[in-house]
Amino acid sequence: ALHYSVFYGRIDNTINLIKAGANTSLLDYDYMTYIDHVIRDTYIEASSEILDIETYEVYTMGENTNGNLGHSQSTAKKVPELIDIFRRDSICIKKVKMDKYHTLFLSNTGSVYSCGFGVGGRLGHDNEEPVLIPKLIMTMETIKEAEQDRCIDIAITRDCSYFLTEK
Repeated sequence: ALHYSVFYGRIDNTINLIKAGANTSLLDYDYMTYIDHVIRDTYIEASSEILDIETYEVYTMGENTNGNLGHSQSTAKKVPELIDIFRRDSICIKKVKMDKYHTLFLSNTGSVYSCGFGVGGRLGHDNEEPVLIPKLIMTMETIKEAEQDRCIDIAITRDCSYFLTEK
């Protein structure tokens, strides 16, 4: 039931099942956990014809050992929890990429935010400090302002972050 509710986008049912004690470690016939169905690549096309909203609400859940869920504490989240910096600051997020050590968030204006384990500079903040709450990557903002160029896509690997700009 848990896999089914996630696969078909029934987040309300998913939350209720987890709260009721559903086994979150079960694998389906494709050897996927319920969370594997959540993290498959999905792209949301922001279009005023489709979505007439000012902001997206971004929710995360799962292990948070590396601080890559975007919450102020690095504790595990058993149910989806809102990352409120985006709602609070009216930032419309159109794409999220998450890996074991870090997460990138791309806004509809081309700004990029990151959080997680900063070793190796993977977060793009000129240091290797961990960042729990998504933080604007200033290097990308400098490029956006100086070159009149903005980020249109993001990708990550375990140790790297990639940015594709318009130009």
